[in-house]
Amino acid sequence: MPGGVPIGRRPRSCGPPGSGSRSNGYDRTTIRAVAADAGIDPSMVMRYFVTKAQLFDAALDIDLRLPDLTDVPAAELPGMLVRMFLDRWEGDPADDALLVLLRSAVTNEHASARMRQVFAEQVAPALAAALGPDLPSGGPVWWRPSCSASA
Repeated sequence: MPGGVPIGRRPRSCGPPGSGSRSNGYDRTTIRAVAADAGIDPSMVMRYFVTKAQLFDAALDIDLRLPDLTDVPAAELPGMLVRMFLDRWEGDPADDALLVLLRSAVTNEHASARMRQVFAEQVAPALAAALGPDLPSGGPVWWRPSCSASA
């Protein structure tokens, strides 16, 4: 099957990599390591995910856990968001897929694109709701879908 097995039909053992491979980031994680963490044959991982990129995307379903920002004064938003992300950064890396994505995004274009997607889908709408008419036209460049790592 060209795209692998549909997500609803994938066994749980082919889900997110365990703590060993998960903490390595995209470039250093191998299909064999993921299979070993799950206790299955590497061919099963490939059957369900086809590519390492598809496995990475499935394993890193990121929820930024943003609070409701609508009652936060605009001047306090940057500091609040920085504190929130620093708290996550200093937390337990084995328990936070966001940290894996952040580390991987530094050296891997696929991970970098996924990071931009997560921020565009979660941070941008939260800020738009909070800032309303105060939002600059077009929004900041980092949340535009066409933004690239070199922009």
